[in-house]
Amino acid sequence: GCCEASGLSGPSFVGTIANTTVTVGRDAVLSCRVQNLRGYKVAWVQVDTQTILTIHNTVITRNTRVGLSHEEQTLYRLHLKEVKESDRGYYMCQINTDPMINQMGYLQIVVPPDFE
Repeated sequence: GCCEASGLSGPSFVGTIANTTVTVGRDAVLSCRVQNLRGYKVAWVQVDTQTILTIHNTVITRNTRVGLSHEEQTLYRLHLKEVKESDRGYYMCQINTDPMINQMGYLQIVVPPDFE
């Protein structure tokens, strides 16, 4: 529409987090697009374990396989290296507005059949 860019609109999400399927041992990326962030912070949370993975531009989990990249203040990508079955589940991208807003995407981990 014409008017989202007016100075009154607060932060919001653009689109949704795509559900992602990755084979064990490969790398996964989940992308969260936001607009009008205006000083609010984006965080990634692993829903099943209630673990906060990243806040703003910083990885805060001790999990060394977790990474973060961002473009300006519009796209926040959660990177998971060498995924394990335990990484399967919902990941939430949240903005610390009041009330908080969030959206979730599902990471499916596929175990290849063992041919040995």
